[in-house]
Amino acid sequence: MPKMRVTTEGGAVALRRRRVDLLPYALCAPAIIMVLLAIGYSIVSNIWTSFHNGHLSDPRANEWVGLEHYLAVVQDPELRQIALNSLLIAGSTALLSLLVGFAWAIGLNQSRRFKSGFQVLVLTPWILSGVITARLWIWLLDPIFGILNNWLVRFILHPLFGYGGNLEITSSLHLAGASVVIAAVWRLFPFVFVMILAGLQSIPQELYEAAMVDGASPAQRFRHITLPFLRFVLAIVTLLSFVWSFNDFSIIVVMTKGGPGYATMVLPFRVYRFIIQGFRLGIGAALSLVMVVFLLVVAILYVRLLRRQSEEGSLA
Repeated sequence: MPKMRVTTEGGAVALRRRRVDLLPYALCAPAIIMVLLAIGYSIVSNIWTSFHNGHLSDPRANEWVGLEHYLAVVQDPELRQIALNSLLIAGSTALLSLLVGFAWAIGLNQSRRFKSGFQVLVLTPWILSGVITARLWIWLLDPIFGILNNWLVRFILHPLFGYGGNLEITSSLHLAGASVVIAAVWRLFPFVFVMILAGLQSIPQELYEAAMVDGASPAQRFRHITLPFLRFVLAIVTLLSFVWSFNDFSIIVVMTKGGPGYATMVLPFRVYRFIIQGFRLGIGAALSLVMVVFLLVVAILYVRLLRRQSEEGSLA
């Protein structure tokens, strides 16, 4: 009889612990379900639209067309250039944002005076929208009233090459992409700066002090202490910067409108033109799904590479 009581009491305790363990999941369940429903409905609706005609001006909008839109996307003669533009602009923006944000984080982490003021100054571009950022850089690069344009011609192009005219940057076939990247980097690098600065401040100072006692140079301390501790932060920041830059086209819409020609046309802007301007929901949905698959593949490969490097580092 006592054994039965012990067993019953043990089962009650185990059940009580299980209920306590399930409490956080039960509290988070409503929010998780709402997010999954919102995302799931959008994905299912987009997939359904991509397999139908989806042209709002066509009475056969709901007609099943199968893979017709996907074949049209693949056979699009401008798709190769547009995809290359997307990769170049997003990759350049992510890389330059990483370099600029890293440099600012290193500098302000070692600064002792006016540190908080410089942090606020650096974070200013991050709080601006893409439209405001684009309008600001249009004004700075204006061939007549632009301050940066005037300085570029007066102090660089004229002394070195004798060029004294008005420099068209945002409308130039060779310079429009660079102007978009500069504006995007100026807006994005504060996010990189915040993440890297947080990583730098989490590194124990005792490691630097021990390295200095051992006679390590600043370059050696940076290579063997700073970079290993920031490896995962840099990886995550690079991936997020690339994905955000790849999906964002607000600066391009305002600064260049995808031109001149297709010089700055990117895939998200192409989707926008298909759906909003052309009312071609089917092919726009198909192209957006192709973009989602591409970004998922990039993220999976990047995470696998990062995990492999982590395992090799732990074994070493």
